[in-house]
Amino acid sequence: MGSSRRDFLRAMLLTSGAAAFGGVSMSTIGQLAAEPLDGGNPDFRRRFIFCYFSGGWDILLSADPRDPAEFRADRVGTTQVQLDYDRLPNQFSRGGTEGNGLYVDHDRGITLGPAAGAIWRHRDAMCVVRGVSMATVTHEVGRRYFITGRVPTGLTARGSSIPTEIAAQLHGAGSPSNMPFVPNLAYSVESYNDRHPSFASGLKISSVDDLLSALRRPDLGYSDTEERLIADYLHRPESFGLSSSKMTDAINRARRSEIQAEAVLAAQLDRRINFPSGINLNSPAAVGILAVQAITQQICTTVSLRLTSSLDTHFDDWATDQPTRQAEGFEVIDNIIQSLKDSPYPDGTGRSWFDFTTIVAFSEFARTPLINARGGRDHHPVSACMLWGAGVPHGKVVGASTDFGVLAPTIDLRTGQPSPGGEILRPQDILGTVMANAGLEASFLSRDVRYVPALEPNT
Repeated sequence: MGSSRRDFLRAMLLTSGAAAFGGVSMSTIGQLAAEPLDGGNPDFRRRFIFCYFSGGWDILLSADPRDPAEFRADRVGTTQVQLDYDRLPNQFSRGGTEGNGLYVDHDRGITLGPAAGAIWRHRDAMCVVRGVSMATVTHEVGRRYFITGRVPTGLTARGSSIPTEIAAQLHGAGSPSNMPFVPNLAYSVESYNDRHPSFASGLKISSVDDLLSALRRPDLGYSDTEERLIADYLHRPESFGLSSSKMTDAINRARRSEIQAEAVLAAQLDRRINFPSGINLNSPAAVGILAVQAITQQICTTVSLRLTSSLDTHFDDWATDQPTRQAEGFEVIDNIIQSLKDSPYPDGTGRSWFDFTTIVAFSEFARTPLINARGGRDHHPVSACMLWGAGVPHGKVVGASTDFGVLAPTIDLRTGQPSPGGEILRPQDILGTVMANAGLEASFLSRDVRYVPALEPNT
């Protein structure tokens, strides 16, 4: 919202004096005048980790489960929910705090499913968002929708990725000069940049080795003095055969990119990332270590990770692959959270990196609540996401799905509870609110993007 519009709305508030103005309620005008999605005071210390569960996760096994004692096989016709927890391996079907696969915190009102045991110990720092409408059952559309916060045009992503937007705002004009070397890192996750400077674009890698190779300074056979003299010359305007006054914006941008790349290599960043001896660098555990060290070593601002192999389980492999692969992803998140908690933030206050990092777990959609004729689950448009860390409420569930067919009811955005006069939760509302809670501008996501007060951090 521009300043002129905000001033106009404030003037309306001051001069109307009535309960409504032109049919618009005073409370609505007040919300618009204080539109938090406009940002304005970025917290430059904030960092973000986006965790993608590839292929469409079964939320009945993790973020949005049901009690098997209530949702029995003989009630499927009434509930349109078929759990089939008894088909899961024993460590899932008989695990949990209840011995039936469920993890239940009665005090906080949080319940997680059989595959989410690894993150249960962090429930006090977690927010589960349920009843998220993805409005699609197409992999490419759902994935790109959550990555950008905007519904794609056909299969084509619209706008920039949310991590790109974050990097651009945290390190753009007016920001402190301490830009991380790689502001935006994307591990096996799509990344888009439609309008921001190149520094905000995601550095896309498909393995840990890719990143280490990109950060490793090559040995060209020159001494340090010779390399410094060569770099000094190359960075001068005259090395292009032009005076600085005649250099175009394109050449200046090229020079800045070259200088930034040289700084990355000169810092020998590959030496800052250390892995335990013998670890498989292609394993999910190594990916989690990479994310933590990229943040705590101040190499990256945002890190996006694909944590699972495909969860697209249409066949009877659902019973083994869904819980096992989801559990592997949540184990990585558990290690990320604990490592961030164990890493002091360098300001001498005793706070940890977890206090300044927001973690978002998502998938492109969910799986159907009914088992298909092949023993698996198909695509379902109502999903969920999970949030931890900075800028989100802790120990809380926001939103819900219906007990009949796991559909998305309307939600009161202030309370996070189902309400007939509420709104359907969408990815742009959640992502926009997470950005706004870091002081970042998010109104660009759409004309109707909504701030969700229920997702404000605990006070």
